[in-house]
Amino acid sequence: MEVVPSKRFKKWLLKLRDAEARNLISFRIQTIARLGTLVGDWKSIEGKIFELRFHRGPGYRVYGAIEDDTFLILAAKGAKATQTRDIALAKKLVREWEDEQNV
Repeated sequence: MEVVPSKRFKKWLLKLRDAEARNLISFRIQTIARLGTLVGDWKSIEGKIFELRFHRGPGYRVYGAIEDDTFLILAAKGAKATQTRDIALAKKLVREWEDEQNV
């Protein structure tokens, strides 16, 4: 499975100070890409959008979508308090990616 991280996600991951959390997140993404299926603690949000949950620090969340054989990594946050806003952003990023693919 191809992994396509958004610029927003890459920037967030690089700035993440918690090295152990960064490694956990990277390892889970690599495992999903290798196996071609979601693993670990995750939750379906709406349609093709899902949330990967990490029980570390403030409770990191990574939002993604699977489109055919592509794993889109949309956004990530470190707190449940911003979840509604983060999900809205994930939906917007999926629409933008789909629009780019239909050009």
